[in-house]
Amino acid sequence: MKILVTIVELEEMLNMSRATIYRKLNNSNPVYYDPLFPLPVKLAERRVAWVYEEIVEWIKTLPRASYDEETKTIHMEKLKGQS
Repeated sequence: MKILVTIVELEEMLNMSRATIYRKLNNSNPVYYDPLFPLPVKLAERRVAWVYEEIVEWIKTLPRASYDEETKTIHMEKLKGQS
């Protein structure tokens, strides 16, 4: 059984605004567009939800930050497959 997440729950889960979530889906916006971001499932004419497990898998693809004590800087690990 798939667990569905509403836009309100997704906003809270990702700590992102509704606008940012929808920008991630908009391929005409190269700054925010994320081709790996899960597509919503249409439930009704004006209602969508996301599959919880797909969101969790997407979160696992995000780079992790590490802190360098010596230089006092934060570094982001590159995603697999990126140069």
